Parts: sequence; C-alpha cells; structure tokens
Amino acid sequence: MTDERPPEIPEEATLPREITPEDRARLGGPGLRAFHAIADAWEMDARERLALLGQPDRSTFDEWTRAARVQAPLSLPHDTLTRISAVIAIEQALATLFEDRAQAMTWMRGAHDGPAFAGASPMETILNGGRDGLETVQRYLDAWRAGEVGQGAPEGSFVPVTEEDLVFE
Repeated sequence: MTDERPPEIPEEATLPREITPEDRARLGGPGLRAFHAIADAWEMDARERLALLGQPDRSTFDEWTRAARVQAPLSLPHDTLTRISAVIAIEQALATLFEDRAQAMTWMRGAHDGPAFAGASPMETILNGGRDGLETVQRYLDAWRAGEVGQGAPEGSFVPVTEEDLVFE
C-alpha cells in the first residue's frame, strides 16, 4: 500500500471563471440573435421578450436588437446573458425531448400539475417567474432528459402522450 496523495488542484481551477467585459462583448450579439430566433420560433411578442430578458427599457432592448442585427459591438449585462443562456438551454432540451416544434410548443404553453408548475404552463413560469422561472424550467427539462422526472413510477409504465391526451380549453 502506498501513501500517494492525489495531486493538488489549484484553487482557481475549482472556482467558476468570472465573465469578463470581453466575454460579454464577444457573446452579446450572437446571444441576442439566437434569443430572437428562439423567441420567433416560440411566437413571442415584444412584451414577452422583454419579460424573458429581465424587463430592460424598450429603447434599450431596441438598441441592443439593432446592434445585434448589424453585428455591431454589443456588451450585454451579465443577468441578460444568463437569461439568454437559459433560453438556449430550454430550446435545446425541447429539441431533444420532442419530435417536432408543435409538440414542444404544446408542452410549453399547456398547464401542468407537477410541483414545478402548480397548474401553470412552463411558458407562464418563465414569463412570470423571472430568472428563477427560467431556471426552474431549464432544470425540469434537464432532469427529464436525464430520466429523473417521474421517479417512483413502475418500470415500463411510461406511455407517450398522444393527440387524444391533449385538451384545449
């Protein structure tokens, strides 16, 4: 038996890297363009887009959008980039979990009884819950992709959702 110790890991390697002003400038335009593409696919209006981004002033939002479209330098606030990152992660999860956009949007806009939603839709959760709402939906979808949603159900009891299961009121 040897008395070898694992190599020391420098403290800075275990801490998350700080997002620098250079990072924010590099990610701002591409991030906002991706956000708009997703918001278009989600059929979101301007009010909903502003809510998702943390309620920036409309003039600020319009200025960001113009700069992103012409690929001008754009440095977004850290909170805005975090929200955009969550929107992108949600979109990626939806693409993984659902066969087509219509299924994903039915799920996003339909009410859910699960504890994460308490009768609200995931879309209502992200629009009304601020950054916490975005992160709740993101974590829910991440858990679903990992097979952790619906734990406690008997093995093999999962039944896919069909058109007959969808209720529109």
